[in-house]
Amino acid sequence: MMRSDLRDYSDEMELSQAAEELVDAEARAGLAPGTGGAGRDGKDTNKGGGEGHNPRRDEAVVLIHGLWMTGFEFAALAVRLRRSGYITKRFPYSDMRHGLVDNADKLNDFAQSIHARRVHFVAHSLGGIVMLELLRRHQQRRHGRAVAIGSPFLSTWTASRVSKWPVVGPMLGRTMKDHLRQQSADPAVMSWNGGGEGAVRDFGVIAGTYPMGAGKIVGMRGLCDGTVLVEETKLPGATDHIELNSSHFGLLVSRNTHAQVDSFLQQGKFCRAALPSVSASATIRA
Repeated sequence: MMRSDLRDYSDEMELSQAAEELVDAEARAGLAPGTGGAGRDGKDTNKGGGEGHNPRRDEAVVLIHGLWMTGFEFAALAVRLRRSGYITKRFPYSDMRHGLVDNADKLNDFAQSIHARRVHFVAHSLGGIVMLELLRRHQQRRHGRAVAIGSPFLSTWTASRVSKWPVVGPMLGRTMKDHLRQQSADPAVMSWNGGGEGAVRDFGVIAGTYPMGAGKIVGMRGLCDGTVLVEETKLPGATDHIELNSSHFGLLVSRNTHAQVDSFLQQGKFCRAALPSVSASATIRA
């Protein structure tokens, strides 16, 4: 990332943090996030229903971070989702100390502890791998949808390359190393079976096409978000796949990403109606 890009990203995150603090302040004041007129119990206090009505007050979204992240990078998306009426929960896990299966099991325990009618999952990068492993191993009993943002399902070119470096390789952590071994030993595992007998059936994937990131630094070629190739994100069997003109981390603060995540959680598909010349796997400028 160039210095100017880092500065812009930092500014976006500061604004996102301020917005999220505002949502929290509304909640402490007894208002439903983004309604300005709904009580703490979620009941609309505006005359005639109006904009205060919150049809998704009993739906939760679990946010799953990627490699070396903490979940704070979801701040902007969390604000968008909370203003749409969702409860947001960040899943805390260590991709360095714990393996893929262990983290998938922990994610299942975390999801089961959430009191909501529906539980959705939204993950970035390596978090999407953990999310897929969760859904492979544990049938969810509550209906929900899953969205992966910039997740390298079919291969992980950047991580595979740097894993051979003596200094950086050991820093990839246990979860990523398990993922690389799984890809090599059993590539067929990287597919979506429609949810099987579980209640989570719709799986959407968002890929970035703006080439700025670590992958470009180490020689990545092809359509990519700078860290993950678009082809790596094309999970067989996924319900929907869309490409946005954002970088790997830019996807997290892009309003287009936020709108597409919101659309998929509501409808089980990405929104293309208002976009010019958009095909089934389309590129949209962020």
